[in-house]
Amino acid sequence: MKRCKVQECMTQATVKGFCAKHYRRFVVHGDPSVVKQVHEKQKSKCVVIGCTGKPTAHSLCSKHYRKKLRYGDPTVSKQLQYHGLTLEERFWKYTVKKEGCWEWVGNCDPNGYGRLSAGNWDGKRKPMLAHRISYMIHNGGIISGKHVLHKCDNPNCVNPEHLYSGTPQDNVDDMWDRGRANPGRSVGENHGMAKLSEDQVREIRKSNETGQSLAEKHGISASQVSAIKNRKAWKHKYYQGVNYE
Repeated sequence: MKRCKVQECMTQATVKGFCAKHYRRFVVHGDPSVVKQVHEKQKSKCVVIGCTGKPTAHSLCSKHYRKKLRYGDPTVSKQLQYHGLTLEERFWKYTVKKEGCWEWVGNCDPNGYGRLSAGNWDGKRKPMLAHRISYMIHNGGIISGKHVLHKCDNPNCVNPEHLYSGTPQDNVDDMWDRGRANPGRSVGENHGMAKLSEDQVREIRKSNETGQSLAEKHGISASQVSAIKNRKAWKHKYYQGVNYE
């Protein structure tokens, strides 16, 4: 049996004095002794020193690859959290003061309202609305049960001159007045089971007749008349600009 010409190779030679393996290396690299280069993606470990994770992209494991995408450096241990800064100092980091509305450039919820992690709730930090934080900073706090409303109707604004304190009902009224409410088709006359018109509701609430008399007149029950008068039924204050007071 004729052996491969490569030293220490005991395999039988097949072509030009080489075994099949070394002949392929000779054809590809021009040298049968060259070991095939390992592609970066084929490495068995993440390239970050000390990490034994399996690489998934750019020779990095999934954890270090996410860090590279987020921070530009796969070795970053964690994002800077501004430890030691007060809530007010962190608030100003994300606020751009300018004429008119002050823009919040930090995290925002799906409705466009700025949010900032603050306080401590059951051992966990909780998000606060940025415009509420602004109101607290500039007015010394918020009365319990009060909402902070926007005069400018811009949820991203944190300018204290554009904010005012109000009750939950003020918040609802403001929503209807500015046309931001969406009653859909199931309110008032548009409800599929509505038996009364808007004018009839107003008439019932203004009438001094007995509940039974009004019930017979409008074809509804006395209990329904009572619910309308006590605003347990048709209790929405506005509907398409109509006031039912």
